Amino acid sequence: MLYNQLGLTEAIFNGTASEEAMIHYYNRTIKPILTAICEEIERKFLSKNARTRGHAIMYFRDMFGLVPSEKLAELGDKFIRNEILTKNEFRQQLGLPPDKDPRSDMLLNPNLNHQDTVLEGGMEGLEPQAEEEIQGNEV
Repeated sequence: MLYNQLGLTEAIFNGTASEEAMIHYYNRTIKPILTAICEEIERKFLSKNARTRGHAIMYFRDMFGLVPSEKLAELGDKFIRNEILTKNEFRQQLGLPPDKDPRSDMLLNPNLNHQDTVLEGGMEGLEPQAEEEIQGNEV
């Protein structure tokens, strides 16, 4: 009965629940509680003026906290290769310091050759036809 009152199952409490059960628990139990806490803190501690200027109290979840390291490496590769996250954005999610390479802040597929890519935003890395199209569209 205690598990039921807390929105838990025995598997979640023991740490043996499936990934689907953990996602369901988070979305149905933890997320509404955190949302209510943030809204109440925002209402109590932020002035109306601060709220109208866009100030807010927010919470952040460790997205990769429950992901095994084998899947984490695979996810990182997919996110970077499909240009969803930069290398430094993914490193930040893992709690690692940013890489100093300027290309680590660019959405680049590491499986493609990017030697001609210009870091300052020039057009040296473009094919001649693409360069003409861009110049023709400029105002």
